[in-house]
Amino acid sequence: EQLRITSNGRGLSQFTAKFWTIFRTTTGGNYFRDSHNVSSITDHAVGDITINLTNNMGNAEYAVVASTGAGTTNPSDKNVGAVPVNAGSARLEIYNMSGTHYDMEYISALGFGD
Repeated sequence: EQLRITSNGRGLSQFTAKFWTIFRTTTGGNYFRDSHNVSSITDHAVGDITINLTNNMGNAEYAVVASTGAGTTNPSDKNVGAVPVNAGSARLEIYNMSGTHYDMEYISALGFGD
């Protein structure tokens, strides 16, 4: 069995993303642009966000990849730290090279694992 599609539409395999999202956290307000298997985000503070999953991962040992961008700021000046917190959420911290946290217009994240 290489790929299994569940009744809720999730594709299960080691080579498919278990979740993905694109959203923003700026002064205009937080909102999803689009997502799969993400129920909500928690905005803890500027540049500090938790992605909450609709369906949990199998465990907390999964890979998270994230990036940010904005039309008016230098995206190469920004870093994103992304770590699984538990099977049901991952946390992102966005900051510039001097260590100042930032909210961004485009934040993308995806996760792979069991």
